[in-house]
Amino acid sequence: GVANHPSMPLPLCDDHCRAQVYRQEHGWPKDEDGTDALCRWCCGLDLDAVGDAGKEEVVSLLCDRCGCAWCASCLGSALGSNYVEKIMGDEEGEWLCPLC
Repeated sequence: GVANHPSMPLPLCDDHCRAQVYRQEHGWPKDEDGTDALCRWCCGLDLDAVGDAGKEEVVSLLCDRCGCAWCASCLGSALGSNYVEKIMGDEEGEWLCPLC
């Protein structure tokens, strides 16, 4: 089934929605530098699906304001490939995530 993302007015599958609720209740794991270790959209479920070899090819974007991590593929699926292309092409500008 499909449910709404708990923080944004966008649809998520039930598995991703349950993962979002779990992360909001139990916190988000951080990398050594203090940034998110998991995408705020897929909660790492998409990383699990690609396996270890595919993880190297996943592009993560960090919000310049809050430090939340987002998979480029998740943003593209939710907001369109043009959105991601614009972010990736603007190396000088500040990027604010959908939550900010």
